Amino acid sequence: MVVGRADSGLLKHDKVEKGVHILSKFQNQLITSTTLKWVPGEYPQRTFSPDLVVGAVHYDQVESNEATQEKRKGHPVYVCRARHNGVWLVGSLTSGAGTGKCVVSLLGRVFQYGKYELLENVEQSSRISWVRWDRFSPPSTGAVSTGERDNYIARRRVDREPEPADADNSPALVPGPETPPVYLLGKLDTREGLGRIFFINQNGEEEHRVDGEILVEMEPVRYELTIGKFNQRRKQVSRQPRVLGTAQLTNELNEAPSKVDSVIGYDTDYSLYWGQIKGMLVGLPTNIILPNGTLLESINWGTQETQLRKELVRIEAILEPNTGVNVTLRGNFSDSVVPYTGELVAIYEDQVTRSRQIQGSRKEIAMLDVKAEYSPAYYLHNFTLVPTTTTTTTTTTTSAPTTTTTPAVTEFLEPTTRRPKKNETRRHENSAMLSDEGDALSLKKSEEEASQQSESNALSLSVSLQLSLMTLVLNSVISHLHW
Repeated sequence: MVVGRADSGLLKHDKVEKGVHILSKFQNQLITSTTLKWVPGEYPQRTFSPDLVVGAVHYDQVESNEATQEKRKGHPVYVCRARHNGVWLVGSLTSGAGTGKCVVSLLGRVFQYGKYELLENVEQSSRISWVRWDRFSPPSTGAVSTGERDNYIARRRVDREPEPADADNSPALVPGPETPPVYLLGKLDTREGLGRIFFINQNGEEEHRVDGEILVEMEPVRYELTIGKFNQRRKQVSRQPRVLGTAQLTNELNEAPSKVDSVIGYDTDYSLYWGQIKGMLVGLPTNIILPNGTLLESINWGTQETQLRKELVRIEAILEPNTGVNVTLRGNFSDSVVPYTGELVAIYEDQVTRSRQIQGSRKEIAMLDVKAEYSPAYYLHNFTLVPTTTTTTTTTTTSAPTTTTTPAVTEFLEPTTRRPKKNETRRHENSAMLSDEGDALSLKKSEEEASQQSESNALSLSVSLQLSLMTLVLNSVISHLHW
């Protein structure tokens, strides 16, 4: 076994996830997978994500010849890669056993890297499988690339005991009944003849074969998303009030009150975007079902399209002859974002389905709260306001229902009847009758006051008569002298 030291400055490692390329069905081009990622790792790595791709299982060696699979402890072997002299080499990293480093090979030499990248199946959203390959068949559509041209992730099934390397003869490799299958990870290089799979055997040496298995990702053909709930408490909305249009309704032809109607048209942008979800293919046809069971029109997932909508709103009013009203159509241009949870079902070409729970945010741009505002009615010849008629009923017993006509504002006045003062009421009652409990002195005093009042009135009358007589005599004398 030849092991090179690779933990020096040969590797420049960054802590950034990198895309994984898979083989497209169109002209053998590579496309970027949305469900697989290369994530950075570094020795010693104590914990491993459950989303990492496992290519094989390594079983501990036991001394007993009667050991069965249940008595053997297995360790997952992850797909890893490391950069050697600017070239990506794919290999294996065994968790809980071995060196704990990424073991790769090139040109008959084996290297161990403490800085590496692991293949991750994002949220277990990818449907991957190991597909049989031999030198007489091309790599399957969806074959996962190592990062180098014409190189793909592969593995080889072998017996428990190492066998002689023979590139031209590949015997049937079937483990015994008590021996679990053993897979060794490596790469398929299609540039070597008709293609060869290179891997590191159980003796720690590089081998190659002309058959084996390659890692293939199968992509779904469509999605179905069932929304479970919208989180309205975390909804964010911004509104911009806008005037959408104006119109005038008039009653010029009819001689009686008539209903007049019309329409106001306006243009607005509309967009409904369901966000980006990890592990979902952009542009794939998607059916969305709302919590109330409503099935929305199929969309292309992950693409935000803006539609120009033309809307018509009907307006109407009952108008007197030769009158009109002005109508203004208003609305709120709204931009809202609301989180949601739901179940995503990926449907594949062979009708196999895979489901998982997802969380996302829906963004909607739309014109909301559209309503028409009507002005007061006015006469068409002078634009003065049409009087409004209001019938009111007061609560007093002496008043009847009244009809008041005003130009625009009806003002209601309170009754003008004045209540008599307390002392005036008392004096009026004393002049009308005497108290039953009054004494004789009070009665006599009242009679004397009445007598004095009568005498005073008589004296005033006598003086008035004397003055009138003197005036007549004087006028007669003056008249005689004149003649």
